[in-house]
Amino acid sequence: MPQPGARSRSTLVSLLLGLVACEQGAEPVPAGPPARIEVTEGATFAGSVGTVLATPLGVRVLAEDGRPVPGAVVRFSIAEGPGSVSPQSAATGRAGTAQTRLTFGAAAGAYRVLAIVTGVDVAAVFAGTAAPRASARVVVTPGQARLVAVGDTLRLRARRYDAFGNVVAGGTMTWASADPDVFTIDQEGL
Repeated sequence: MPQPGARSRSTLVSLLLGLVACEQGAEPVPAGPPARIEVTEGATFAGSVGTVLATPLGVRVLAEDGRPVPGAVVRFSIAEGPGSVSPQSAATGRAGTAQTRLTFGAAAGAYRVLAIVTGVDVAAVFAGTAAPRASARVVVTPGQARLVAVGDTLRLRARRYDAFGNVVAGGTMTWASADPDVFTIDQEGL
């Protein structure tokens, strides 16, 4: 025969075990809808035309309470400068993060990439520049000249370009005459 109060103790123990089991197996409360997007890597960048940026462009999508939002679709697009991003859209993982890679186009200059999430008013912005590559050719102007009299002078100008047609600034040009008996040239191109 059970002792008085044994049934109530047994019920209490069962309830406590049930609560512990519920607590251990409970799923976390999902984050709310996307409220903001922040840059996690690649906020400012620099590279060379025609190359893939070494660092990925990364974002984190957060709910209003600051928790990461998994499964949010982030759309990446180029707002300034030629080139491409891959992937153009990515779903965030468990940590609320997504990445893309930037491939610079043929033009040197400023680049700007945006990351947008539906329902978030402000885009994440990445900004940087692409520099020309090494000199591939030199163009001398004028291309042809006619000097009529002895002592005539002509100013030559030279400009260096990379393989994509971008002007390569800096560096030193050295002028030399192929035949100093026919003409001379100084280091200013005269």
